[in-house]
Amino acid sequence: MKNLFLILLVCGSFHALAQSPAADTALHTLTKIDLGFQGVGLSYEPRTGSKTTVDFAAGIGGGNKVSEDRNEYRWNILQPSFYFIINPKFYYNRQKRIRKGKSYLNNAGNYIGARIKYVTGNGSSNFNFVTYPALSFNVHWGIQRPLGQRWLVNAHAGLGYAIDVKSGWANILYPAIDVKFAYLLGLGKK
Repeated sequence: MKNLFLILLVCGSFHALAQSPAADTALHTLTKIDLGFQGVGLSYEPRTGSKTTVDFAAGIGGGNKVSEDRNEYRWNILQPSFYFIINPKFYYNRQKRIRKGKSYLNNAGNYIGARIKYVTGNGSSNFNFVTYPALSFNVHWGIQRPLGQRWLVNAHAGLGYAIDVKSGWANILYPAIDVKFAYLLGLGKK
């Protein structure tokens, strides 16, 4: 009887230690300054569900020149384009990360996303750097990881579809690849 009591006490202790009642594993709303291939911008990523967020971003950077055979991305520092992005994300592995003891700080995890991006033209008179308004859609797999307490790296790869808004007829499928670093304006939680 003593042995049974001792076994129950030890098992109960391990079970109590394995529980972390104060752990906050939910996704959080993040406000960020972004720097990446698309340019420099500000983004707001509110939590929309237990496994979902939507990243709203706007900024200044390069523009697109979409044609039937290519989607060129061009930077003209003197005549930049503006971009606006809506990117819903579905995080699918956060509980697995937590079980493995990996960081879940600032919405760290793997996700499936769908991004809609509008880029203004730059109105350049220099023929080599002219860009036109473009609209792109892509579906991608991505990762978001913390770099310390206030920094994030976000990368994704997938397939996209771009449309030249000015002409309406130039469109193309393209590989959707993006990497950006973000500085958090407010600290998220674990």
